Amino acid sequence: MSISRPKALRLETLWNPPADGKEFSYVLRLKNLGTEPLSNFSLCVSGPGRVDPAGRVEGATVSQRLSNFTEFQPPANFVLGAGETWTISVYALSWQFRHWTDGATSGYLALSDGSTIVLTIEPTRSSVSNAPLKRGAEIYPVPINAPVQVSIIPWPNHVSVTSRRPRPALRRRRRAL
Repeated sequence: MSISRPKALRLETLWNPPADGKEFSYVLRLKNLGTEPLSNFSLCVSGPGRVDPAGRVEGATVSQRLSNFTEFQPPANFVLGAGETWTISVYALSWQFRHWTDGATSGYLALSDGSTIVLTIEPTRSSVSNAPLKRGAEIYPVPINAPVQVSIIPWPNHVSVTSRRPRPALRRRRRAL
């Protein structure tokens, strides 16, 4: 059984590329924003990045890794109090991150009774860049009168068109409240 606790638990991740003689690290921070302490759990995350189970991990131990899934066990008798943060630092990955989407993209807590708690996941941040993160396709303005007959990206050397159809009608998306 999965228990959804939106915003009560948040997982934040930070990628620290190697710089100035310091080794790289991948830091996971589980924040308990709720009012109750948590104990007898493990942190399970999935994402493109793969934690090397034989590598150095501080603040937890890797109890299981299967492809892009990793399960972290907290230290013995660990209690994550209300308002507290559990920090895990990973110093061994199967490959170096290159993009913010390489970090954890989903996560949950596996409780000792067999139930799970779904986590809110923040996008992975890089310690060397504070540029805003982009999602999906970037929308570029399209002029009413296009400067060329056919716009194709990437720019080909030659295009042959045998017919044309009118462009589809634009639909406005409703924003969720």
